[in-house]
This record gives sequence, structure tokens and C-alpha cells, in this order.
Amino acid sequence: MKNIITSVMLAVIFFAVGGYCLFQTIDYLKGATPIDGAITHIEILRRGARATISFELAGQAQSAVVPVSRLRRVGDRVSVYYHSTKTPAVKLNSFTSIWLFPLGFLAAGLVSLILGVIKRQ
Repeated sequence: MKNIITSVMLAVIFFAVGGYCLFQTIDYLKGATPIDGAITHIEILRRGARATISFELAGQAQSAVVPVSRLRRVGDRVSVYYHSTKTPAVKLNSFTSIWLFPLGFLAAGLVSLILGVIKRQ
């Protein structure tokens, strides 16, 4: 019985964190503007890489540093979301950057809930 309660509590925590992250992501995307840009510099880190992306917004040149895959190269064209009032102001338009964190927590909550139900039987 104790294991079931623990699994359900863990599922609730995962669902809460995932739901909050999903809400924040959707809120960010509602006010964000999709913009095309180009990678002008890449810095390789221990885990992944950071790229400086240059883009034009309202006729002015802008740049931002975002995490990217090590597979990206200088000169690659990329799509980003720009939001003037949110932090970070620029996010790379990719599944990993936008959806992985919230959906990962929701999936972990679902797995915890399923395991809690299976353990009960």
C-alpha cells in the first residue's frame, strides 16, 4: 500500500511540474514571433553546444545565444521564436528546445501512475 501511495504522489508531482512547464511553453509561444536566422558562431561545451544566432527584427540586426545540437554548423539557417517580454527572449524552434522538458515530465507522471496501478494488482 505504501508503494502505491508513493507512486501516485510521484505521479502527481511529475504531472504538476509537466503541466506548469507546458503552460509556460504555450504562453511563450502565444506571444512569440517566428523568425529565420543563421548561426554565426558555435561554442562547444562539455554537454552540447551554444550558438550565436543572427537574425533581423523590425529592420534591425539582432543576435542571441541559444543551446544547440553539436551537429549544427556555422552558416546553418535556423528558425527561432522571439518574445520581447519573456526570458529567454529567443528560443530555437525545435522539438527539443520547446517541448521535450514539459512532455518528458508528463510522460514520467504517466509512467509513475501506471506503475502504481500495476503494483496494486
